[in-house]
Amino acid sequence: MGFDRILDEAHETADPVHLMRVFGIAPTTAMKYVKAPTLTASSIPCLCDGRALSEISGHLS
Repeated sequence: MGFDRILDEAHETADPVHLMRVFGIAPTTAMKYVKAPTLTASSIPCLCDGRALSEISGHLS
C-alpha cells in the first residue's frame, strides 16, 4: 500500500472513515491524511536559494 495512494484518496474524498475502511488505518492516521496540505509547485521551496520551485521551473532543463 503506497503513501501516494492514501494521500490521493484523502484529498479526493476528505473522509477519514472511508480511509479507515479502505486502507485499514487508525483514526488518528486517517485524520492526518485528510488534514495534510496539498502540495503544489508553488508550495515547494527550492533548497538552493529559497525561491519557490514554480519560480525557477522554466530554468530547469
